[in-house]
Amino acid sequence: MDGNLINTIWGICVSVAVIAAYFVIHYLIIRFNLSKTVNEAIDNAEQIGIKGKEKMQQAIDYLYNLIPAFFKAFIKKPWIESLIQKAFDKMEDYAKKQLEKKTT
Repeated sequence: MDGNLINTIWGICVSVAVIAAYFVIHYLIIRFNLSKTVNEAIDNAEQIGIKGKEKMQQAIDYLYNLIPAFFKAFIKKPWIESLIQKAFDKMEDYAKKQLEKKTT
């Protein structure tokens, strides 16, 4: 094989790897930031005083608006809803455990 061909192939492979790594890292940063702000979104909805599905929708919209437009194609509202629901369930379990500790 010609040395230039090998260098060209190597350059293309490195370029593709760098671009893929950039998108993966950016995705992970966004996911971390979403996880970090789930409690904030729930807290904001709590403070407004709305209940049930409206509160959930408020939290979903709050988080969804933080996502850059390009990544909205990959991060959908149902995924955000499940993330919020999991966080809420963990908070509820913790509150129940604390209540049980106080009553025993």
